[in-house]
Amino acid sequence: GLTKQYGVTVAVGGAMAKRLPGFALLELDRVRVVGRDEPATPYALLGDEGVATDPQFIVLAQAHAAMLAAYRAQDWDLADRLLVDGAALYEAFAIPGLCALYRRRVADLAANPPGEGWDGVFTATEK
Repeated sequence: GLTKQYGVTVAVGGAMAKRLPGFALLELDRVRVVGRDEPATPYALLGDEGVATDPQFIVLAQAHAAMLAAYRAQDWDLADRLLVDGAALYEAFAIPGLCALYRRRVADLAANPPGEGWDGVFTATEK
């Protein structure tokens, strides 16, 4: 149900991601879904082992991980710069919506900082 929100074609949960070692997986977020207290970590499934070893995917995965780290550390300027710099990579893997989603979130959070107690988990209001 989160695929539309994140602009990806296929999203899998953490349990399924563990069953797909070597596949091209990209962590989407940490999400607290409706009806559950514990956050889940969904992943975008972008391809098989061939895609996972593609140098362009490796750069995307590293840049996206760095962006998530900056985002969770509330370093909004760095998170946005990484998104801008990586926009072409998100586009190359047909997930520009993911980049756009995080750019909107970063702008909103920069304008309205969540404070020290923020855990970096997004609370989904719908499935």
